[in-house]
Amino acid sequence: MAAVFISDPVNVDLYVYVLWLRGLSIFQIVKHQRSYLASNPKSSENKLLELLARDVSDKCQVLELLEPYLKQPDMLVKQMNFQIEPEVQKYMSLIAAIYNDHVIITCIYRKTA
Repeated sequence: MAAVFISDPVNVDLYVYVLWLRGLSIFQIVKHQRSYLASNPKSSENKLLELLARDVSDKCQVLELLEPYLKQPDMLVKQMNFQIEPEVQKYMSLIAAIYNDHVIITCIYRKTA
């Protein structure tokens, strides 16, 4: 049976794609984009906000995919879908547990108040 991978649509920056096809390194692509933004000050802020929005969106999509594992920290350690360093896994599990405890305490307080 063939493996099936389902994910959210990939957001491809066609400008970066063309530069990548031309053989530019990541550093060269960043320099290229920086010089473009410097030469177009009006669009610089919009492009920067767009870039930041894409980056945050990508990171949130990864977190949404990790959410089931964060609810059960043992699953986060055992899962094989994401390559996450053990130290980062421990930190994520700890923060999730603290946050979940805070949410539970807040809910209990609201019910008794």
